[in-house]
Amino acid sequence: MSTRALAASRGFTILEILVALTLITIGLLATVTAFQHGLSGIDAGGDESVATFLVEHKLEELKNLALLDWASPALGMGTHTEYCRPAESACSTTRTAGSLRRITTIADGENACPRPCKVVTVSVFYRPVTATGQLDQERRVDAHTVFVPRR
Repeated sequence: MSTRALAASRGFTILEILVALTLITIGLLATVTAFQHGLSGIDAGGDESVATFLVEHKLEELKNLALLDWASPALGMGTHTEYCRPAESACSTTRTAGSLRRITTIADGENACPRPCKVVTVSVFYRPVTATGQLDQERRVDAHTVFVPRR
């Protein structure tokens, strides 16, 4: 065997090993970053699901009330603010840490309907937490509907 063939079969040079380690490190960093973004998306989706549930819950509550008693004071015109904890079923007027803000607005729909109706808007505001543990910008889920009394 010649000297050249013997030198070529000894293994990798230090430069080849450094290049390979650099490529592996870049790949691992990209994977970790993608994992962090994925976790942020999952958390944000969970927060949005809770906000959507709170909007739907309030609309169902008001719809049932409108079907039972159209003249109920709870269906009076105006804006009402509540603070809801994601793990609890009841909301209150007292703000607590980690609570979501739910604003319900009921307006006269005289221009929206040919007969008496009420325009109801429910908005829930929340702040998702990023994967790094920081609060993100406030987001909101809105729903608008019209209630018409039974005849």
